[in-house]
Amino acid sequence: MAESKSILHELYVFSEWKPEPEYLQKHDNILPENISAIWRWIKFFGPKKSLVDSVTAHKEKQQKWHIALGDEGKVLAVLTDNILEIRTKRTEYATIAARTTVSRDPYAQWRKLVWSPDCSFLVLAYGNGVVSFFDLTASNLFNIPADCSRPGGLECTDNTHAVSDIIFMPLRVKDTKWRNDGVQITDTADTVNITMCDDGVQITDTADIVNITRCDDGVQITDTADTVNITRHNDGVQITDTADTVNITMCDDGVQITDTVDTVNITKFDDGVHITDTADTVNITMCRDDVQITDTVNTVNITRRDDGVQITDTADTVNITTCDDSVQITDTADTVNITRCDDGVQITDTADTVNITRCDDGVQITDTADTVNITRNWEVLVVTFDGRLRGYVVSQTDGYKLRHSFRFPGGVAALAYCPSHDALYVAGVPRGIKDPSSPLIAGITAWRILNDDPFYKLSVVSDQLEAQLANERFQLYIPFVTSKHLNFIVRMELSSDSTKLVCVHCNGDVSVWRLPLLKLLKRWPLTSQPGHDLRNPLVKPDKQTHKDVSLFYPYDVNWWSNEEIILSRFSGAVSVCDTEDMVNILGKKPEFFQGTPQVTRAYHGAFMSLECESNVLPAKKSRSDESMEVVKVEEDTDDSMLELTKELFKTILYAITDMETFQPKPKKITVVSRIYRLLGVKSTTPTELFSRKIESGNYSEALNLAETFGLDSDLVYQQQWRKNPVSTEAIQKYLSKVSKKIWAVHQCVDRLPETLPAAKELLQFGLELTNERILDEINKDKGEDELKDPDDITLEDLNAYTSELLRCRHVMLFYKERLRLYEEILKWEKSTYIKDEYDRLRSNSIVHSAMEIAKEGRIEALTCLWPHIKTIAMKLEVLGNLPETINPLDYQHLLPTKEPFQWFDEKSPIKIKPSEVEKDWCRKEIFRSIWSSNWSEDASPEAESAGDSEYVNKCANGCENECVKVLTREYSCVGSCTCLCLCSCGHWAWYEQRAREVEQRSGLASHALALVTIAAVGGAVPGLDRILFHLLTLVTLLYDLNLEGVALADLEPLTPLETCTLLMKMSTPATFVSDLKQYVIPYLKRYENLTQRSDACLNGLMDFLESISVDDLSSILLVLQSPNEFELDIRTHLELVERCLFAHNGTDQLDMACDLLNTILKESDGSISDSELVRRAGALERLVAGAARVAWRGVRVAPRDLRDMLADRGQAARLLARLARELSQR
Repeated sequence: MAESKSILHELYVFSEWKPEPEYLQKHDNILPENISAIWRWIKFFGPKKSLVDSVTAHKEKQQKWHIALGDEGKVLAVLTDNILEIRTKRTEYATIAARTTVSRDPYAQWRKLVWSPDCSFLVLAYGNGVVSFFDLTASNLFNIPADCSRPGGLECTDNTHAVSDIIFMPLRVKDTKWRNDGVQITDTADTVNITMCDDGVQITDTADIVNITRCDDGVQITDTADTVNITRHNDGVQITDTADTVNITMCDDGVQITDTVDTVNITKFDDGVHITDTADTVNITMCRDDVQITDTVNTVNITRRDDGVQITDTADTVNITTCDDSVQITDTADTVNITRCDDGVQITDTADTVNITRCDDGVQITDTADTVNITRNWEVLVVTFDGRLRGYVVSQTDGYKLRHSFRFPGGVAALAYCPSHDALYVAGVPRGIKDPSSPLIAGITAWRILNDDPFYKLSVVSDQLEAQLANERFQLYIPFVTSKHLNFIVRMELSSDSTKLVCVHCNGDVSVWRLPLLKLLKRWPLTSQPGHDLRNPLVKPDKQTHKDVSLFYPYDVNWWSNEEIILSRFSGAVSVCDTEDMVNILGKKPEFFQGTPQVTRAYHGAFMSLECESNVLPAKKSRSDESMEVVKVEEDTDDSMLELTKELFKTILYAITDMETFQPKPKKITVVSRIYRLLGVKSTTPTELFSRKIESGNYSEALNLAETFGLDSDLVYQQQWRKNPVSTEAIQKYLSKVSKKIWAVHQCVDRLPETLPAAKELLQFGLELTNERILDEINKDKGEDELKDPDDITLEDLNAYTSELLRCRHVMLFYKERLRLYEEILKWEKSTYIKDEYDRLRSNSIVHSAMEIAKEGRIEALTCLWPHIKTIAMKLEVLGNLPETINPLDYQHLLPTKEPFQWFDEKSPIKIKPSEVEKDWCRKEIFRSIWSSNWSEDASPEAESAGDSEYVNKCANGCENECVKVLTREYSCVGSCTCLCLCSCGHWAWYEQRAREVEQRSGLASHALALVTIAAVGGAVPGLDRILFHLLTLVTLLYDLNLEGVALADLEPLTPLETCTLLMKMSTPATFVSDLKQYVIPYLKRYENLTQRSDACLNGLMDFLESISVDDLSSILLVLQSPNEFELDIRTHLELVERCLFAHNGTDQLDMACDLLNTILKESDGSISDSELVRRAGALERLVAGAARVAWRGVRVAPRDLRDMLADRGQAARLLARLARELSQR
């Protein structure tokens, strides 16, 4: 039977609290313990154990916090030490909807927390008997003091008046103010009068003229039965409800809704919506956008039920639901909600803030705009443990009023109210009845509720009970004869159908009674309860008292359903037991919680529980009080009589003498930290529980569920595989156990292992698995003679399943080759495995990966990839992505050259041979149709060259050589490119372009020069002479002369003379000759080689010296006075002196001019005849001598001007005139 009712369940943690640690001080028990023997004898001969003693023993073992569910779990109240919280199911009890502060209670276990049936009241009863009422916002409405009559009017501070239970009942008052239907409220703001009459409710609003009268058969207005008319003229709302008809007219915004059983008409004029539903026809017309829909969905959801229609228009926010002969209309745009239930009408207009709710026996109207509230009033019974009952009528607006009082003889340990039987079931003092099935032996009595005095009467009156009640006061207690241990009932709960009553007895018994006859159905002593003595695995064994049987007593009880009960024990065990055999239907073992869990009634297959985990903090000395120290919790041991006597005398002597010698032992304090958790136990289906176990990581339990209920165990192994890193162990324990091998194969393809060995292992496993599965699938229906080997498989042997396996195998072979390549990269780079890097390498083509690696400047990795790049075009494209800051000498072995020299080939730091493609049967050409669609095929080694073809084009001049489009940054920004031809003339175009990029982007002319030098000198690439010439000059300027702001683009337009001037910019007279020889002469020689002109160097030098002699002859004098530095023939020497003297336009350096003439040799070296030498030298001497004589006479004339006067008589005459004037002035 237990197996047939066995339920699966899940455990949820909704919330958790961690209050401040609690300091527990051990009481000073010196005096009581010293007289413990006398006390025990008095207690033995004294009266029998009372009801309060049993309740006290039960209460002191429970936790201090309390919870209470209301409205079938929609709201939850949590009572902490000094906080009252209200939470809602809407947020899964995770957030606080309302909270308030309450007084701390020294008797926290004796508190009581109860919701009213409509959740309008939340009642908190303190341990001293004070009862506080709160509303849903946790506001304290009023407090009912304890029924205490101490002398002097002192308030009770102990728990003698603690409340046993609080009962909410319908009103039984005939007073006008406390009507059974409600209250009369007058709202002066809008002149609204609400009167609750005998026949119903009458509401008069003089502003809106609304009258509502409620009768037994419904709601009436005027004399029209079952009719509700609500007219609000101010905002244009008219609602008419006649039986099954609802009409809503919104005049201001043009909404008209008519519902007559099967007819719904909705017209929205402002936004152009017209909806008509007549029986089986639905027409929706969108006037503004000309859309007409019939029984279709276009932002409109229409559901036809047997008894109505549900229309949801998300665009216009109109919802209409008709079900079970009731109508619900929700128009959030116009903010009108109407709900008609079986027992009433609820109208909510949030725009006007009017809420009308009709319940079974009352009406609730809330108008927040007009501040009108009509709530249902209740009669509340407050019953204390000493048997006193007080009946109050309560209202949220008028407070409370004592209606009657009553007293149950012998006290009340537990109480249950049954509305269907209109009776109270009271658990009091057990009677000495021989019949074990009699309710009197358990102390249960049933009391009928009366409207008049005495208000409560025993439902069954027997002579035996009357006699016992009459003679109880004269009964004597006889030791050893009268039993002291009476089995009081400490907990009592009524089933939902009011047919059963479950009780927990103080001795651990559980009994179930049939109502209303109070017939005993079952009673299970503690020893007969299955699994009652199971130890809590959450508690350490040394903390459990092995000898105390009360640890396994039931603590709390409630109903799971009408046939099963929820039982909580002091050990922390919570079980759901069948009322027939008391067998736990949650499983083989109960659910174990921390502490003493409190449980609630189950709603919708779930109940709540509050547990308390207690931990003792480490012992330490208290700083606040040196006389008090914190110690560890130890088992209480009774001190010997001698030790207790010594302590007693020491206490007396210390009080008399005040000497420290007699100071008693310090009081022991225990620091306890508590953690409270709000838990939920919910029944579930095997599939839901299976999913939850997998999500929470309880894989062993999930596997057990899969085995028990035939669920898919692959889900467990798949989740374990995802959660664990890839390793040999994970492959064997999880992936290999997945029955869906195609999923395992896809994991081998898609999963990225975290380590290199794991990546190898996973691919190897996938290859072995695909080979095995393909063969098994092909050979499963064949005989032994027809079995095929992998090499014999043809395309016809494959189906969709094996074709997919073959495709995956092809991908894994490709991944294996890429992994081998990546391993080579790691080897040469001396780096570690990075799974994302491996993923990029195997997911992209070699060229793309090489480009990305080139951008990172990883030369070693690029070298490993180089043999796999087939075309020079792509190699150049990859090299173009290298950072310009890298010295080309580092990657010179990668540069394409036409005629590499031996030294260049030896420069390669890494020599990688292209890896051969692994030959496998799945790579046969007959299977190309299967794996040709692989994304990896475009990047496979065998197709790299084919994949590069899109970058290779024909040369513009028609030759068959390769061309590459080198995209430069300045061109790519506008979407254009430069096509550089790699023809027989070499790769000069790419090298020149790349050198310019390096120099322009990095400013490192040396790198650009190294690149061009490698190509031109080491690689014999022609066409780079001009760029090499300019780069050499630029390097000289930047690095030898330290000139700043000079770039290749600035240097190329300069003439040789301008370049020579720039080269000598930093020279001084002391360094002029050496700089000229070191910088200018080499430049001019390079220029001569570039232009192929034999006299370019000499002419350039003479032009430069002539240009600098215009203003100063010192530089040319330094040059000519250093014949060892510059070997010039006599003709060149003479010509240079002539050009420099005639270029000079000054007259203050005639002495230098004479020195220049003195540098001219008198004898010819063969380059010029002696006569010409004498003639030209003499002419220069005369010009210089003439300029010197004229200057001596005060007229300064340059030799160049004297030369020009030889052919101009006018200029000569003017010179003579100047001389005459100058001489006349002396």
